[in-house]
Amino acid sequence: MGVEWARRHLVALLIAAGAAGTMAAASKAASASATAADSFVAELAQAIVAALRDPSLPEPKRLDRVDAVTTGAFDLERTARIALGRYWKAAAEAQRREFTSLFRRYVLTSYGRRFRAYADRTFRVTGARPAGEDMVVGSLVEGGPTPIRLDWRLAPAGEGWRVLDVAVEGVSLLVTFRNEFAAVIERHGGQVEGLLMELRQRVAAERALLTG
Repeated sequence: MGVEWARRHLVALLIAAGAAGTMAAASKAASASATAADSFVAELAQAIVAALRDPSLPEPKRLDRVDAVTTGAFDLERTARIALGRYWKAAAEAQRREFTSLFRRYVLTSYGRRFRAYADRTFRVTGARPAGEDMVVGSLVEGGPTPIRLDWRLAPAGEGWRVLDVAVEGVSLLVTFRNEFAAVIERHGGQVEGLLMELRQRVAAERALLTG
């Protein structure tokens, strides 16, 4: 009985040790992932602010630089599908392609205008937390009357990350876009073409605001 008890106790200890090692490894991997996500957001924000502050470039060129930086960092194709919501399946292939192109330009100019308002402030990453397979990185824009909280939702992309959404003071810009687009489509009798028409106008208007 004593030998059998000892054997079972030893097996239980080995299993517990293995589980603890697995948990420690998972915790270490999660910590490394959070650090990588923090660095990604900090470097992205730094690149955007540097482009907006570059005195050697005229305003339109600064915004083109911001577009170049954000294009590679944002998963705009996936975001476009989410933003169009249930209407994505109903849209023709040509409409999907045009929407994705218009959405990309609209989002980049919209983000560019928002980032321009923060160009004279400081940016600080406050930490990352897992959200399913994604990661949410918190940050603060400081230097104004009150700090502004930005939460960046990142999706894994190869060995790195890409931005899916940015929430400003808890308000998701992606959800805001999706609600806006759904309302526009409904105003046009459920036709995606109505949204495309309005987006063409919005893209032109947003660009005028940025360069005006």
